[in-house]
Amino acid sequence: MTISLKMRCFQIENMNDGGCAMLHTPKPSRLDTMIDTLPPYKTFEPRSLNGTFTIVSSDHAPNKFDHPNGKQRGLQHGNLPYGKFRYIPNGLPGVETRVLLLFTGGILSERISPQKFVEVTSTNPAKLYGLKKKGAIGPGFDADIVIWYSQKGFQPFKLTNEMLHHAIDYTPLEGIEFKNWPRYTIIRGRVVFSHGEVVGKMGYGQFIKRGKSSLPGPRDVWFSEWRP
Repeated sequence: MTISLKMRCFQIENMNDGGCAMLHTPKPSRLDTMIDTLPPYKTFEPRSLNGTFTIVSSDHAPNKFDHPNGKQRGLQHGNLPYGKFRYIPNGLPGVETRVLLLFTGGILSERISPQKFVEVTSTNPAKLYGLKKKGAIGPGFDADIVIWYSQKGFQPFKLTNEMLHHAIDYTPLEGIEFKNWPRYTIIRGRVVFSHGEVVGKMGYGQFIKRGKSSLPGPRDVWFSEWRP
């Protein structure tokens, strides 16, 4: 990511990670268990400007907290009063907030330009997957457009889980301040998201088969002895 997020990790049953600032508590809190993930969150400076990152993306591996097999298993498991690290489902929800976080922490914090933002979130992913009608605005491209609010007069706000549209009972970004938000999302010329609400019709989405990548890169160079 191109934004610094400093989150707490915790120590359970001598589980340590040298790259994470541990919160050394004898018993993890609800928040500690919610934000558990491997590899852990780290704080670092953005490097998009020098070309280190060509794409900003992530998998989406959410688990509910208040579920028999959810994150709460880290608080207590069997006869272990302090829980057990390896029983906590790994991963965090964040697919809905990823690009929004980059907009606030990248463009509005003057870490990256609007052009770089579009490049790493739209243009390069489309090139990577060979999606010839995606990733740019021009003749022959699908009219897939996100329109943001005007920055003038927009009031920053703190995110709550109730504002999101996922089926998970928490967000690790609860209380994080956002300085803008998408106003409209347009897919193939039709508005599907407007003023915080999904207005698109079920079934409007389409499966798109990937093509040959046009993103420059050392495709024939392997960085380890492993071969697919």
